[in-house]
Order: sequence, then C-alpha cells, then structure tokens
Amino acid sequence: MITIYYDGNCTFCNYCRRFAEIHSQPGAMTFVDLNSQEAVAALGNDSRHLVRPFRSIVVHTETNNELTKWQATMMIAKQMKQPWRLLGYLGQVVPSFIGDTIYDWVTYSRRFF
Repeated sequence: MITIYYDGNCTFCNYCRRFAEIHSQPGAMTFVDLNSQEAVAALGNDSRHLVRPFRSIVVHTETNNELTKWQATMMIAKQMKQPWRLLGYLGQVVPSFIGDTIYDWVTYSRRFF
C-alpha cells in the first residue's frame, strides 16, 4: 500500500484523488490531505512539499521511498486498473526532467481547471 499526500485545497487535485480511488485496486492507496495534522506529522512542518507555490504530490511507498512529481504520478498510475496501470509503466521511460516539467506545467495551470 502506498500513502499519497495531496493538496486538499486544490479542486483539480481532489478530482484526481477521486479518479484514482475509483480506478485503483482495492486497498492499494491511502490519501492524506497535505493540510492535515497527519501530513504534518509524517512530512514535518518544514517540508518543502508544504510550501506554496511548490505544493507537490508526495507518495510514500511500502519500502519508505519518497516520490514526488512525475515519479509519484507514475507510481499512482501503476496502482490503478488497466489501462492506467500500463500508462504508469510506459511513463517511467520518460526522463524525470521532462516528466517533472510536464507535472510543473499542470501544477501551475491547475488553478484554471
């Protein structure tokens, strides 16, 4: 099971969370709002993920790895049912600097959704 920390104040992020919950394998993911006490306890008050405007999705894996941005998004996709799982595996071939640029553009643009 992976734990996903997301921006609960973001409408687009909440839509993506609901989409992932609907299309994921049962029990594969737990979602925690970055604004919650649980997130602060897990990530710490000074976490770079909590500072605006760079709020980012954070995934903690079963092996305690911390993934952010593109890699986190691909890990979430791999926990979902097909065809999303396949896209998660295919997305791993995209270099992180390109994937993170795409992620940053979506993060910047999400206020328009």
